[in-house]
Amino acid sequence: MSQIQHFHDSAATVAPYTIDYTANHFNGSKNNYLYNNLISVNNKSKGLNDGCYIIKDQTLIPVVKIKTVLKSTTAIPGKPWIHPKPLKESVSTDLLIFPFAIGFLCFVAVFVRYAKYLAKFFEAFIYSYVVEKLVDDLNVPLRRMLLLLDTVSLFALSFIVYRSVYGLGIHFGGAWGVLLLFAAILGSLFVYRLYFYIVHWIVRVTLNIKDFTSKLLFDSLLVFRLGGLVLLPIALVIFYSNDSIAMYAFYASIIILVFLYLYRLFRLLTLFIKNGISFLYYILYLCALEIVPAILLYVWAQAL
Repeated sequence: MSQIQHFHDSAATVAPYTIDYTANHFNGSKNNYLYNNLISVNNKSKGLNDGCYIIKDQTLIPVVKIKTVLKSTTAIPGKPWIHPKPLKESVSTDLLIFPFAIGFLCFVAVFVRYAKYLAKFFEAFIYSYVVEKLVDDLNVPLRRMLLLLDTVSLFALSFIVYRSVYGLGIHFGGAWGVLLLFAAILGSLFVYRLYFYIVHWIVRVTLNIKDFTSKLLFDSLLVFRLGGLVLLPIALVIFYSNDSIAMYAFYASIIILVFLYLYRLFRLLTLFIKNGISFLYYILYLCALEIVPAILLYVWAQAL
Protein backbone atom coordinates (compact mmCIF):
# COMPACT_ATOMS: atom_id res chain seq x y z
CA MET A 1 0.00 0.00 0.00
CA SER A 2 1.45 3.35 -1.04
CA GLN A 3 0.23 6.62 0.38
CA ILE A 4 0.29 10.20 -0.92
CA GLN A 5 0.19 13.13 1.50
CA HIS A 6 -0.66 16.73 0.60
CA PHE A 7 0.46 19.73 2.68
CA HIS A 8 0.30 23.52 2.64
CA ASP A 9 3.74 25.08 2.12
CA SER A 10 2.94 27.94 4.50
CA ALA A 11 3.97 28.17 8.12
CA ALA A 12 0.40 27.64 9.30
CA THR A 13 -0.41 24.28 10.86
CA VAL A 14 -2.84 22.42 8.65
CA ALA A 15 -3.95 18.85 9.16
CA PRO A 16 -2.73 16.76 6.22
CA TYR A 17 -5.20 14.78 4.18
CA THR A 18 -4.31 11.61 2.31
CA ILE A 19 -5.33 9.55 -0.69
CA ASP A 20 -4.59 5.84 -0.57
CA TYR A 21 -3.46 3.97 -3.66
CA THR A 22 -3.75 0.21 -3.84
CA ALA A 23 -0.74 -1.59 -5.30
CA ASN A 24 -2.93 -4.29 -6.80
CA HIS A 25 -4.26 -1.81 -9.33
CA PHE A 26 -0.82 -1.04 -10.74
CA ASN A 27 -0.86 -3.43 -13.67
CA GLY A 28 1.75 -1.75 -15.85
CA SER A 29 -0.78 -0.06 -18.15
CA LYS A 30 0.59 2.81 -20.20
CA ASN A 31 -1.90 5.13 -18.42
CA ASN A 32 -0.70 4.45 -14.87
CA TYR A 33 2.46 6.52 -14.75
CA LEU A 34 1.32 9.79 -13.19
CA TYR A 35 4.77 11.10 -12.38
CA ASN A 36 6.21 10.25 -15.81
CA ASN A 37 3.20 11.78 -17.58
CA LEU A 38 3.52 14.93 -15.50
CA ILE A 39 7.18 15.17 -16.43
CA SER A 40 6.30 14.92 -20.14
CA VAL A 41 3.73 17.73 -20.06
CA ASN A 42 5.86 20.15 -18.06
CA ASN A 43 9.04 21.93 -18.94
CA LYS A 44 11.79 20.76 -16.61
CA SER A 45 13.63 24.07 -16.92
CA LYS A 46 10.67 25.89 -15.36
CA GLY A 47 10.69 23.69 -12.28
CA LEU A 48 7.93 21.22 -11.57
CA ASN A 49 7.55 22.16 -7.92
CA ASP A 50 6.55 25.72 -8.83
CA GLY A 51 3.71 24.66 -11.13
CA CYS A 52 2.21 21.71 -9.26
CA TYR A 53 -0.90 22.29 -7.17
CA ILE A 54 -3.50 20.23 -5.38
CA ILE A 55 -7.09 21.50 -5.26
CA LYS A 56 -8.93 21.00 -1.99
CA ASP A 57 -12.16 22.80 -1.10
CA GLN A 58 -11.66 25.14 -4.09
CA THR A 59 -8.27 26.19 -2.68
CA LEU A 60 -4.98 25.83 -4.54
CA ILE A 61 -2.37 24.17 -2.33
CA PRO A 62 1.21 24.23 -3.68
CA VAL A 63 3.12 20.94 -3.52
CA VAL A 64 6.53 21.38 -1.90
CA LYS A 65 8.30 18.22 -3.05
CA ILE A 66 6.76 16.65 -6.12
CA LYS A 67 9.00 13.56 -6.06
CA THR A 68 7.87 12.73 -2.53
CA VAL A 69 4.23 13.26 -3.37
CA LEU A 70 3.62 11.89 -6.86
CA LYS A 71 4.46 8.26 -7.44
CA SER A 72 4.50 6.46 -10.78
CA THR A 73 0.92 5.27 -10.33
CA THR A 74 -2.48 6.73 -11.05
CA ALA A 75 -4.97 4.01 -10.18
CA ILE A 76 -7.35 4.77 -7.30
CA PRO A 77 -9.63 1.98 -6.03
CA GLY A 78 -13.07 2.49 -7.55
CA LYS A 79 -11.97 5.64 -9.39
CA PRO A 80 -11.18 6.28 -13.08
CA TRP A 81 -7.65 6.74 -14.34
CA ILE A 82 -6.02 10.11 -13.71
CA HIS A 83 -4.57 11.87 -16.76
CA PRO A 84 -2.37 14.76 -15.53
CA LYS A 85 -2.60 18.06 -17.35
CA PRO A 86 -0.76 21.34 -16.72
CA LEU A 87 -2.70 23.65 -14.42
CA LYS A 88 -4.03 26.64 -16.36
CA GLU A 89 -3.91 29.97 -14.64
CA SER A 90 -7.36 31.47 -14.12
CA VAL A 91 -8.26 34.76 -15.75
CA SER A 92 -7.18 37.74 -13.70
CA THR A 93 -10.09 40.10 -13.14
CA ASP A 94 -8.59 42.76 -10.86
CA LEU A 95 -7.81 45.42 -13.46
CA LEU A 96 -10.79 44.58 -15.66
CA ILE A 97 -12.99 46.31 -13.12
CA PHE A 98 -12.14 49.63 -14.81
CA PRO A 99 -13.50 48.79 -18.30
CA PHE A 100 -16.47 47.09 -16.63
CA ALA A 101 -17.17 50.34 -14.76
CA ILE A 102 -17.11 52.35 -18.00
CA GLY A 103 -19.35 49.86 -19.76
CA PHE A 104 -21.93 49.79 -16.98
CA LEU A 105 -21.97 53.59 -16.67
CA CYS A 106 -23.09 53.70 -20.32
CA PHE A 107 -25.43 50.78 -19.67
CA VAL A 108 -27.19 52.60 -16.81
CA ALA A 109 -27.29 55.90 -18.73
CA VAL A 110 -29.19 54.23 -21.58
CA PHE A 111 -31.95 53.00 -19.28
CA VAL A 112 -32.11 56.12 -17.10
CA ARG A 113 -32.05 58.86 -19.75
CA TYR A 114 -33.29 57.21 -22.95
CA ALA A 115 -35.77 54.58 -21.83
CA LYS A 116 -38.58 55.90 -24.04
CA TYR A 117 -36.36 55.78 -27.14
CA LEU A 118 -35.01 52.36 -26.20
CA ALA A 119 -38.51 50.91 -26.35
CA LYS A 120 -38.68 51.92 -30.03
CA PHE A 121 -35.40 50.14 -30.67
CA PHE A 122 -36.77 46.89 -29.28
CA GLU A 123 -39.81 47.33 -31.53
CA ALA A 124 -37.47 47.84 -34.48
CA PHE A 125 -35.70 44.61 -33.51
CA ILE A 126 -38.97 42.75 -34.13
CA TYR A 127 -40.69 44.86 -36.80
CA SER A 128 -38.58 46.08 -39.70
CA TYR A 129 -40.97 48.89 -40.65
CA VAL A 130 -40.12 50.69 -37.38
CA VAL A 131 -36.55 51.12 -38.69
CA GLU A 132 -37.81 53.43 -41.42
CA LYS A 133 -39.38 55.76 -38.85
CA LEU A 134 -36.25 55.78 -36.69
CA VAL A 135 -33.98 56.49 -39.66
CA ASP A 136 -36.18 59.42 -40.69
CA ASP A 137 -36.14 60.86 -37.15
CA LEU A 138 -32.54 60.62 -35.93
CA ASN A 139 -32.74 63.56 -33.53
CA VAL A 140 -30.06 64.56 -31.02
CA PRO A 141 -31.26 62.35 -28.12
CA LEU A 142 -31.43 59.36 -30.46
CA ARG A 143 -27.90 59.99 -31.70
CA ARG A 144 -26.61 60.22 -28.14
CA MET A 145 -28.31 56.96 -27.26
CA LEU A 146 -26.78 55.33 -30.33
CA LEU A 147 -23.34 56.41 -29.13
CA LEU A 148 -23.98 54.87 -25.70
CA LEU A 149 -25.31 51.67 -27.26
CA ASP A 150 -22.24 51.45 -29.50
CA THR A 151 -19.99 51.82 -26.46
CA VAL A 152 -21.85 49.14 -24.51
CA SER A 153 -21.82 46.71 -27.44
CA LEU A 154 -18.10 47.24 -28.12
CA PHE A 155 -17.21 46.66 -24.47
CA ALA A 156 -19.48 43.62 -24.21
CA LEU A 157 -18.02 42.01 -27.34
CA SER A 158 -14.50 42.83 -26.15
CA PHE A 159 -15.09 40.98 -22.88
CA ILE A 160 -16.41 37.90 -24.72
CA VAL A 161 -13.51 37.93 -27.18
CA TYR A 162 -11.05 38.49 -24.32
CA ARG A 163 -12.32 35.39 -22.55
CA SER A 164 -12.06 33.37 -25.75
CA VAL A 165 -8.54 34.58 -26.53
CA TYR A 166 -7.34 34.04 -22.97
CA GLY A 167 -8.72 30.52 -23.06
CA LEU A 168 -6.46 29.85 -26.05
CA GLY A 169 -3.44 30.85 -23.97
CA ILE A 170 -2.88 34.23 -25.64
CA HIS A 171 -2.08 36.96 -23.11
CA PHE A 172 0.46 39.63 -22.25
CA GLY A 173 2.81 39.31 -19.31
CA GLY A 174 3.24 41.76 -16.49
CA ALA A 175 0.84 43.35 -14.04
CA TRP A 176 -0.82 45.42 -16.76
CA GLY A 177 -1.00 42.58 -19.28
CA VAL A 178 -4.73 42.12 -18.66
CA LEU A 179 -5.56 45.70 -19.58
CA LEU A 180 -3.16 45.67 -22.53
CA LEU A 181 -4.86 42.60 -24.01
CA PHE A 182 -8.32 44.06 -23.42
CA ALA A 183 -7.26 47.40 -24.95
CA ALA A 184 -5.85 45.57 -28.00
CA ILE A 185 -9.15 43.71 -28.51
CA LEU A 186 -11.24 46.84 -27.96
CA GLY A 187 -9.03 48.79 -30.37
CA SER A 188 -9.35 46.06 -33.01
CA LEU A 189 -13.14 46.08 -32.76
CA PHE A 190 -13.14 49.87 -33.00
CA VAL A 191 -11.00 49.73 -36.16
CA TYR A 192 -13.41 47.16 -37.59
CA ARG A 193 -16.29 49.52 -36.85
CA LEU A 194 -14.51 52.24 -38.86
CA TYR A 195 -14.07 49.72 -41.68
CA PHE A 196 -17.78 48.97 -41.35
CA TYR A 197 -18.66 52.61 -42.05
CA ILE A 198 -16.25 52.75 -44.99
CA VAL A 199 -17.93 49.71 -46.59
CA HIS A 200 -21.36 51.33 -46.22
CA TRP A 201 -20.07 54.54 -47.74
CA ILE A 202 -18.85 52.53 -50.75
CA VAL A 203 -22.27 50.85 -50.99
CA ARG A 204 -23.97 54.26 -50.94
CA VAL A 205 -21.72 55.59 -53.70
CA THR A 206 -22.10 52.42 -55.79
CA LEU A 207 -25.88 51.99 -55.57
CA ASN A 208 -26.71 55.69 -55.22
CA ILE A 209 -29.80 54.88 -53.15
CA LYS A 210 -29.58 57.03 -50.02
CA ASP A 211 -32.70 55.72 -48.24
CA PHE A 212 -31.70 52.10 -48.73
CA THR A 213 -28.12 52.55 -47.52
CA SER A 214 -29.31 54.49 -44.46
CA LYS A 215 -31.65 51.66 -43.52
CA LEU A 216 -28.91 49.11 -44.27
CA LEU A 217 -26.47 50.82 -41.93
CA PHE A 218 -29.05 51.21 -39.18
CA ASP A 219 -30.33 47.64 -39.48
CA SER A 220 -26.81 46.17 -39.59
CA LEU A 221 -25.93 47.75 -36.26
CA LEU A 222 -29.32 47.45 -34.57
CA VAL A 223 -28.97 43.77 -33.66
CA PHE A 224 -25.60 44.08 -31.94
CA ARG A 225 -26.42 47.43 -30.34
CA LEU A 226 -29.31 45.82 -28.47
CA GLY A 227 -27.38 42.58 -28.02
CA GLY A 228 -24.74 44.45 -26.05
CA LEU A 229 -27.33 45.26 -23.37
CA VAL A 230 -27.75 41.51 -22.81
CA LEU A 231 -24.13 40.46 -23.26
CA LEU A 232 -22.57 42.96 -20.84
CA PRO A 233 -24.31 41.53 -17.70
CA ILE A 234 -23.46 38.02 -18.92
CA ALA A 235 -19.82 39.07 -19.29
CA LEU A 236 -19.87 40.24 -15.68
CA VAL A 237 -21.06 36.76 -14.64
CA ILE A 238 -18.30 35.15 -16.73
CA PHE A 239 -15.54 37.07 -15.00
CA TYR A 240 -16.88 37.35 -11.44
CA SER A 241 -18.51 34.01 -10.63
CA ASN A 242 -17.29 30.50 -9.90
CA ASP A 243 -15.91 28.38 -12.74
CA SER A 244 -19.03 26.27 -13.23
CA ILE A 245 -21.42 29.22 -13.59
CA ALA A 246 -18.87 31.15 -15.66
CA MET A 247 -18.58 28.27 -18.13
CA TYR A 248 -22.36 28.11 -18.69
CA ALA A 249 -22.53 31.91 -18.98
CA PHE A 250 -19.77 31.87 -21.60
CA TYR A 251 -21.56 29.20 -23.65
CA ALA A 252 -24.79 31.19 -23.33
CA SER A 253 -23.05 34.30 -24.69
CA ILE A 254 -21.76 32.34 -27.70
CA ILE A 255 -25.26 31.00 -28.40
CA ILE A 256 -26.70 34.53 -28.18
CA LEU A 257 -24.05 35.86 -30.58
CA VAL A 258 -24.75 33.10 -33.10
CA PHE A 259 -28.49 33.78 -32.89
CA LEU A 260 -27.97 37.53 -33.33
CA TYR A 261 -25.69 36.98 -36.30
CA LEU A 262 -28.11 34.65 -38.09
CA TYR A 263 -31.05 36.93 -37.34
CA ARG A 264 -29.07 39.88 -38.71
CA LEU A 265 -28.36 37.98 -41.95
CA PHE A 266 -32.09 37.29 -42.31
CA ARG A 267 -33.01 40.94 -41.67
CA LEU A 268 -30.50 42.20 -44.20
CA LEU A 269 -31.63 39.70 -46.83
CA THR A 270 -35.26 40.80 -46.45
CA LEU A 271 -34.13 44.42 -46.72
CA PHE A 272 -32.35 43.73 -50.02
CA ILE A 273 -35.34 41.83 -51.40
CA LYS A 274 -37.84 44.47 -50.27
CA ASN A 275 -35.91 47.22 -52.04
CA GLY A 276 -35.44 45.19 -55.24
CA ILE A 277 -31.65 44.99 -54.91
CA SER A 278 -29.95 42.09 -56.67
CA PHE A 279 -28.98 39.09 -54.53
CA LEU A 280 -25.48 39.37 -55.98
CA TYR A 281 -25.03 42.71 -54.19
CA TYR A 282 -26.07 41.02 -50.96
CA ILE A 283 -23.34 38.40 -51.39
CA LEU A 284 -20.74 41.05 -52.29
CA TYR A 285 -21.82 43.08 -49.28
CA LEU A 286 -21.26 40.16 -46.90
CA CYS A 287 -17.93 39.32 -48.55
CA ALA A 288 -16.62 42.85 -48.14
CA LEU A 289 -17.99 43.33 -44.64
CA GLU A 290 -17.22 39.98 -43.01
CA ILE A 291 -15.46 37.39 -45.17
CA VAL A 292 -12.50 39.59 -46.18
CA PRO A 293 -11.75 40.67 -42.55
CA ALA A 294 -12.11 37.02 -41.44
CA ILE A 295 -9.55 35.90 -44.04
CA LEU A 296 -7.14 38.65 -43.01
CA LEU A 297 -7.56 37.68 -39.35
CA TYR A 298 -6.88 34.02 -40.19
CA VAL A 299 -3.73 34.91 -42.16
CA TRP A 300 -2.51 37.08 -39.29
CA ALA A 301 -3.16 34.30 -36.76
CA GLN A 302 -1.27 31.80 -38.94
CA ALA A 303 1.70 34.15 -39.12
CA LEU A 304 2.01 34.32 -35.32
